[in-house]
Amino acid sequence: MTNLRSVVDWVRRSAEADLSTEVICVREPWTEDAEARVVHLDEQGRIPASALDGGYEYFLEATLVLEVLEALANRSGPSRPGDDCRLLIHYARHDAYPEWLYA
Repeated sequence: MTNLRSVVDWVRRSAEADLSTEVICVREPWTEDAEARVVHLDEQGRIPASALDGGYEYFLEATLVLEVLEALANRSGPSRPGDDCRLLIHYARHDAYPEWLYA
């Protein structure tokens, strides 16, 4: 099983690769330990049926994950373990950064 934490680490390591067609899909409940996968969008730009049939839901594009993590890296306050996953989950749910990012 691959969890969200592992996928986030993989995206960070893959920053040099072309991630433009890769999407992260996660099973509910969205937590750091939630099951996650990276999938390639099909020719129509959709998530493959195999991921959807497996109970996975769209989470974020891999390239967007890098942008959100960059916002965390540039924050002035200290980060705690797990802030990266908490930030990504908040952004995926609300399409916005949480207040604590600016504290």
